Amino acid sequence: MKRSMMVLNLMAVALLMVACQGIDAAGNGENTPGQTENLIVNHGYALIYDTINQESQVDKILILKGPSEDVSNVLKAIAKLSRDAKTKIDGFAKADAALRLNQDGIPKAESLTRKAISSDTTKRILFSSDKAFEFNILLAQHQALDYISHLAHMLSEQDTDETRKQYMSELAADTKALHERVLKQMRDAYVD
Repeated sequence: MKRSMMVLNLMAVALLMVACQGIDAAGNGENTPGQTENLIVNHGYALIYDTINQESQVDKILILKGPSEDVSNVLKAIAKLSRDAKTKIDGFAKADAALRLNQDGIPKAESLTRKAISSDTTKRILFSSDKAFEFNILLAQHQALDYISHLAHMLSEQDTDETRKQYMSELAADTKALHERVLKQMRDAYVD
């Protein structure tokens, strides 16, 4: 009798383990290819939304700092493009409840690392002046715009919604153009 109960218990544990293998960290079953594509798109929108939200406020630094007119103008252009993109993505999220802009899928270690980098970059920008300030702010914009451009391009290829695909393609091109403008300013001032 004890032996039968032990065998039954072992079988129950084995069945439970097999059943649990299909559950991911979020408590969902294994992702099918369609679900994986949806996660990629959803995480991509959350990541791009977070970045453009930060970039939409980059022109506020002009209250504290007085860079050259060229740098000032590019910061204003970046902020405007980012505010417009934020509004557009807000609209996408309202139209599609499955698009969750607060679920970026980033592991905790990556999230903490990004916060540390952001904090260091902010300090570097705030505590610099003149040409050093311009270089630091342009370098930060170079990195952000490059990231947004590549992320928007990826979303334009992965998303199945035609309206969003088209917008992401346009956003990729617009941010790439601003990225080139930032690089030109950096080259002109610091390389040539």
